[in-house]
Amino acid sequence: MRFFASDTQPSRKGKEMIFAQADLETVDRHIAECEEKVLEQEQKLTLLRMNGLETELAENILTAFYETLLIHHANRDMIASHLEGQCGRRRGFPEFDCDL
Repeated sequence: MRFFASDTQPSRKGKEMIFAQADLETVDRHIAECEEKVLEQEQKLTLLRMNGLETELAENILTAFYETLLIHHANRDMIASHLEGQCGRRRGFPEFDCDL
């Protein structure tokens, strides 16, 4: 049984995932949004420090944003790898567009 990444099945254990170019575009958008959040949080943290205010919560939030960004990058790498593999299996079939 095969599922697309956008399927909403409760459990995919033991099932092959199929990714589409749209999945790669989605994760790229998530990365860009997360990078923006990281920048905003870094700026907030700088302002707190400049004003001698408590920074622990802001630092914890920034750490969570960094970790989320790492996860998004790992997801992007996985999706890109799967797409490259799918294209490799499709060679010789002109009906498939494998330009990544």
